[in-house]
Amino acid sequence: LIYQGTTIAADTRLSEARARGLELQDEDWLSLLSASANAMRPDEAERLLQLMTDAGATPSVRHYAQVILAYARAQGPEGAVQWFERTSASGLELSIETYNNVIRAFVRSGKLTQAEQWFDRMVQAGVAPECSTFGILIRGFAQRGEIEEA
Repeated sequence: LIYQGTTIAADTRLSEARARGLELQDEDWLSLLSASANAMRPDEAERLLQLMTDAGATPSVRHYAQVILAYARAQGPEGAVQWFERTSASGLELSIETYNNVIRAFVRSGKLTQAEQWFDRMVQAGVAPECSTFGILIRGFAQRGEIEEA
């Protein structure tokens, strides 16, 4: 039961699955959360994560990362940071994806100094940056015309 590309009526999908004696699997929830992130709907992503826990499923760092990404795409760095902190408080090991999504949130909102601070925080935490991390930062500086910094 994967519903890629739609954020509408996830709870209806859950009810339909339960009526058939099925439970949404990890990847189903991830697809729903990804659709919310792609639609730049952090409110929907939060609601889905709550539905997931209400259904008895345990979110992984990948699920939290999609909520953070929804905030990043909606240019909401404060929400991205809040969900990063919630992920950390849940005891899950923070991934490159969680850090990249917070960095992306600051880049998309034009706050490159904070993006660099999160990059430094990531490195200090022992999480190695990937090509995608550098790409996010380079794109941000290049869009502002700061070629030297990029």
